[in-house]
Amino acid sequence: MATHFQVDTGGSPAAYLQRLRETPLFKTKVELNSDEYAANYQEMEKKVAELNERLDETLWPGPQKAVNKHVAEGMLLARERMELVLDDDSPFVELCALAGWGMKVRDLRQQSHHQGRRLQRGSSLRYSLRGDHLPRSRIPLEARHPFHIHRLRLQHCRRCLPAGYERLHRAGEGAGCGVPGGPPTEMHAKVSGVADYLAMDEKHALLLTRQIVASLNHQKVTPLPEAYLAGVVEPPMYPPAELLGIASADVRVPYDAKEVIARLVDGSRFNEFKPLYGPGLVTAFAFICGFPVGILANNGVLFNAESNKGTQFIHLCNQRKTPIIFLANITGFMVGQKYEREGMIKQGALMINAVTNSAVPAITIQMGASYGAGNYAMSGRAYKPRFIFAWPQSKCSVMGPDQLTGVMEMVQRQSAINAGKKIDESVFEKSRAMLRAQVENEGNVYYTSSRLIDDGIIDPRDTRDVLAVCLSAIYSGEAARALIAYPCSVPNPITVS
Repeated sequence: MATHFQVDTGGSPAAYLQRLRETPLFKTKVELNSDEYAANYQEMEKKVAELNERLDETLWPGPQKAVNKHVAEGMLLARERMELVLDDDSPFVELCALAGWGMKVRDLRQQSHHQGRRLQRGSSLRYSLRGDHLPRSRIPLEARHPFHIHRLRLQHCRRCLPAGYERLHRAGEGAGCGVPGGPPTEMHAKVSGVADYLAMDEKHALLLTRQIVASLNHQKVTPLPEAYLAGVVEPPMYPPAELLGIASADVRVPYDAKEVIARLVDGSRFNEFKPLYGPGLVTAFAFICGFPVGILANNGVLFNAESNKGTQFIHLCNQRKTPIIFLANITGFMVGQKYEREGMIKQGALMINAVTNSAVPAITIQMGASYGAGNYAMSGRAYKPRFIFAWPQSKCSVMGPDQLTGVMEMVQRQSAINAGKKIDESVFEKSRAMLRAQVENEGNVYYTSSRLIDDGIIDPRDTRDVLAVCLSAIYSGEAARALIAYPCSVPNPITVS
């Protein structure tokens, strides 16, 4: 019988360091004293400051009168509960912090949904506090993390939701709580046995929760790299803070994706795959906090060569059982009769097919533009990356505002000509301005994040830390079984016809 063996996760800390030393060191070309760097840094600082202001607004717990009543009754606020139940020194990534931002159907501040990912007694935990969170419960389900009971209630009981029946399909432990209109909680702990524990107050209930999690014996599906566990990972040679000066505040201005990679990966070292072929797509193997990863990053639009290169690289990551990091800054695939004759549509379809059928977990960082089919090729939301985050200057839409307004104007002009109508330039100008304003608004990162097109907007300087937490989380889920290597006789999970 064929035996399974684990994917190479870097080996021992000594082996990890040795392999890292053998990986080429990237030599930066960024001039820290240049006017361009200073201008980018200043503009990106403004973008990050705006992000922090909006995130601070989501911390508002509600009207002061309601808060005072809540506290007077001896209850804790949502953030206070979170701080008591989770480890003080654990990494923390808040998810979907701006969900619902700017939407008229709700006041985000009053209906805020606090959820995130931290460690509790060494176990990776997704917590959820307040608000409707069913659309966001996909992540803990896939990652096998403990989470709020309401999602399980819907999944297992479906429409059978009378007050007393919510326990029918529960298979865990919990501190006691009363059923509306029912007897006191103490009876359920002593007589009926519905409650597993009886808490004296909220703080005691949170202490019981920590004790329960400590005894869960929750195991990762795939073991974490030893270098990550030992804490011997090598930081990037170039500070991640420099990303503010490298990334363009204007998504129309290109920048070198290799400079970004060098500030995310261990030791600023990465082994680039096919560096001389398809330079518009950077593909490389590297380590992030000890985790081996494959990286795809955009350096322009995708031509035939880039599409072919990306398809092959995704196949390699699946064969090597390596998670994929997509660093998206793309306006789409190259268009034109010449490129279509060369098979652009076919090559692009093959790359999107590879992304669709990839079995290893993926994480997407939208670090600039993410338009049209380029969004598909770089694993946008529809292609179910395990996590997807955006930088504060990024934009996501079907097309860029210039391209979309140009296309629509061409269609309108041709329609007017076919109908024999006189072309009124003032009407076209007004229509063009209105459409451009709409595209600019709906492609804005806050518009898309509020509608859950991503899992959150992050400071570019925090990208490496966010990736480390997410990589640790994906090793818990069922998709992490794709990170377990099998004998070579087993066919490649990706099949392209």
